[in-house]
Amino acid sequence: MRAHFLGTGPASGWPAYGKETEKRRRPSTYAFECGEAKFFIDVGSWEAALEGAKRLGNVDFILISHAHVDHWGGLNFFRWGPEMPTFSIKETFEHPYFREIKDAPFSLKLLEVRPFETFEIKGVKITPFPLNHSIPASGFLVECGSKLAYALDTKWLPQESLELLKGSVDYLIVDAALPKGEEGAHNTYEEALRLGKEIGAKVVFAVHLLPSVREAEVLAEGEALGVKVEVPDDGDSFEL
Repeated sequence: MRAHFLGTGPASGWPAYGKETEKRRRPSTYAFECGEAKFFIDVGSWEAALEGAKRLGNVDFILISHAHVDHWGGLNFFRWGPEMPTFSIKETFEHPYFREIKDAPFSLKLLEVRPFETFEIKGVKITPFPLNHSIPASGFLVECGSKLAYALDTKWLPQESLELLKGSVDYLIVDAALPKGEEGAHNTYEEALRLGKEIGAKVVFAVHLLPSVREAEVLAEGEALGVKVEVPDDGDSFEL
């Protein structure tokens, strides 16, 4: 499996309005290639979705984690082309934030999935699992050679989701939004790395960082915890 990290930032992106940062991070947008399958998990940025479509050449399907617009705003790019299967939980499609897409999906084919019910498309096995967020949200366990868990946005994990992932995940892409010790509806980077250690992931990809989080601190925390961690930049690709 090959993973393209196209939008690694939070809802504000980097730089946020009125702020300056040393690099650009767009809202959550991740593309994957495995065998013949080419797909996205979340398309929070139209710009990043366009870049991903150019890299992949074609897109077979899209997974959407939840109804916050920084995870689906790029869907508009796909509404005007060939039919595009788009999977999410029922609560995403019924949320008021998603109404414009639901009322006029055009070429998007909205398909409901259920937590812990595995389905297969283009040779890729996908198991949705609940996250802890301010609105209903789903992570995805993706099996295609290696096993990848995607957990954005979340604060730790519900127990049943934790049990699903323990000992069965090679790679974890996880919400590591907040500075160490800060309270909020997202993981701190320390919590994110501890979660990766808890489930036994070989590599933890820390993403969704707020601009106040320093990458060097995340890497140092990973070393202290004995966790192999990557902090990808927009545009980075990894063989998984």
